[in-house]
Amino acid sequence: MTTATVQAHNGAPTLCIENQPVFGAVHWIPEPPQEGDWFAEPFVRQFADAGVHLVHCQTGSRGAICEWDAPDENGKTHYFERLLPRLRRILELDPEAYIILRVHLEMSAPWWRKLYPEELELWGDGRTENQSYASALWRQQAGDFLEGLVHFLQGVPEGERVIGYQPAAGQTGEWVKEAAMEGHANDYSEPMRAYFRGWLNRKYGSLNDLRLAWRDGRAMFNTAEVPTPEEQEAADLYHFRDPTRSRKVIDYFQCVADLVADRIDYFCGRVKTASDGRALAGVFYGYTTELTWSNGFFNQRQNMIHPACQRSGHLGLAKVLDSPHVDFLAGPYSYGFRGIGGDGPFMSITESVRLHGKLWFNEEDTRTYKFPPDSGYGVAKDARDSVSVLTRNFSIGLEHSTAAWWADWAAPGRGPYDDPDIMAAVAKFVEVGTKSLACPDRSPAADLAVIIDEPSFLYEGLSRTLDWPLIYRQRHWGLSRTGAPYDLYLLDDLEKLPRPYRCYLFLNAFHVSAAQRKIIDSKICRDGALVAWSYMNGAITDTLHPDNMSDLIGMRFRWDMTAWSLNMMLTGFDHPITCDLPANTAWGTDEHIGPIPFVDDPDAHTLGTLVSIRGSSLPGMCIKKMDDWTSLYIGAPNIPSNVLRAILQFAGGHIFSHSDDVLHAGRDFVGIHTAKGEDKTIHLPQETDIWDVMADRKVATHTNQFTDRLEAGDTKIYYYGEIPWEKL
Repeated sequence: MTTATVQAHNGAPTLCIENQPVFGAVHWIPEPPQEGDWFAEPFVRQFADAGVHLVHCQTGSRGAICEWDAPDENGKTHYFERLLPRLRRILELDPEAYIILRVHLEMSAPWWRKLYPEELELWGDGRTENQSYASALWRQQAGDFLEGLVHFLQGVPEGERVIGYQPAAGQTGEWVKEAAMEGHANDYSEPMRAYFRGWLNRKYGSLNDLRLAWRDGRAMFNTAEVPTPEEQEAADLYHFRDPTRSRKVIDYFQCVADLVADRIDYFCGRVKTASDGRALAGVFYGYTTELTWSNGFFNQRQNMIHPACQRSGHLGLAKVLDSPHVDFLAGPYSYGFRGIGGDGPFMSITESVRLHGKLWFNEEDTRTYKFPPDSGYGVAKDARDSVSVLTRNFSIGLEHSTAAWWADWAAPGRGPYDDPDIMAAVAKFVEVGTKSLACPDRSPAADLAVIIDEPSFLYEGLSRTLDWPLIYRQRHWGLSRTGAPYDLYLLDDLEKLPRPYRCYLFLNAFHVSAAQRKIIDSKICRDGALVAWSYMNGAITDTLHPDNMSDLIGMRFRWDMTAWSLNMMLTGFDHPITCDLPANTAWGTDEHIGPIPFVDDPDAHTLGTLVSIRGSSLPGMCIKKMDDWTSLYIGAPNIPSNVLRAILQFAGGHIFSHSDDVLHAGRDFVGIHTAKGEDKTIHLPQETDIWDVMADRKVATHTNQFTDRLEAGDTKIYYYGEIPWEKL
């Protein structure tokens, strides 16, 4: 059996096959048939010819042919042999192929639902869905199937080329249940009730602690119930849950996150045990920045305001990253603004993923011009636009040292990449990605660290009105166009940061514990750093109170007890951050959100005014110099790129570009994607030679600044590393 691992290589987690670093370029292929003609054969050959020899395909409980299927007359449910013809087809087309299997474990099959009705997820309206994640029976059966599959493949020649397994559950294999996407209260099944009660017992240990936390003198471990639909939907103070009133609901959604993380750890552990640690194990997971949406986003229920993040169980990323059994995580790039002029950020907290030694696979599922024009998702209009978007997305992964796979949603007569220009670009991606492995320092390079907190989502009601502008739109409209890179971390990882940053931006740190406040005070608020705080940061500890914000941010706060739009207007232009910004600089959201904090501190300098209910003007963007750091509060979400750039520049961060184009950069590469065609000037942190790597063109020699012409909708990737490009 071939050994595949993820190892640290030149400062970044890297795929290694037989201990040799490999650029993680993967082709996710359409499912091969057991026999007969296969429409996708030419597409598999195209990718192999382009140097992509890692192949991703599906097996398990779903597909045209299932390997986990209804029992035969002898009770057999594992039909591993059904996989072999498909593996042979792949290896005939590309004898150099290594295969990663997506193993579907979701049990939607009627035979399983009929056999085990008591194991099914139960919605609040009485409907049953597929298996409950809490089902111990499903956990055991799915784990046995996984381990049996690994053992089976170890005994056949085709298995020598299988190097990884991706346990997949949820409706699409991405560990997201339909209830989360549809906004249905769940899971009221007996397995979930039992799991929740056990989770509470493990968390609290004593009835007294449980009753104090829940403010319920009659609470019992053995009678605790999953919160009702009404309890799940409720918020206590406008947008927020108060832990003194809604601890039961907060506990339940934390339990859901822990449950999913536990299942992922268990299934990946079964892969590791069965393969003696020689096979990769990983999952789709950690869509922390993306799951502010639900099916309403996908044009299925347009008026939905429910986010999927709490009910999905995707808020257990910190726990998954701590698992010794998980090698990689994966997910599509963000759906928010995919077309020309947009950005392609990751769905997850990628620098935390890297920090824990895991490899992120970025799923490239761009709708190229080969898709029908009404396909949506920023479908490209021609080959040029297709190549530009694909290059933009590759650039982002290159600069964050991730891996990539190209999702081939081919249909008979149509391959999304079946174009000579597109496949030439893919071949170039493989060449550039492989050369990048030789760069001596592939660690995170930004001066700006952006912080997101998983538990804080649990203190919000089930509404996306805040997180949509605060996180989702902030990535696409502000952060990506700052002209400087940013590194994205979980708040839980602050103590583990590899180095200090010049500037920190906390996005959704609503709940910050006493222990976390000590870490922030000792690790972040020091060494001259500028720390920028967002709306309601620090408002929650064991209580929900403005004094909690004052304690964290270092300014005195008051709250306007109302829900209204949050719109900021710059009004103080006598500070280096604001002095060169336009007089009409404004941002925010018209969603009604509350309460509305404002600064009431004579020692804080007001830079911006929060325009609130009845036209009131409140100090909403304020800066205050502390002993060894600077505190900046920004009370409206979706900060524009020019304001972010001015903040970072004031903090001493390096700015690559002032053009407001989408820009991502690492220690050796900088990529720029344009909406407006013009000469672009790039400023580098050191003097060096510059190469346009996609064109094999030397742009400039021994300089820290260069200008290049880019047309509207162009993407270029420049190399500026210390080793000459031709010698990598």
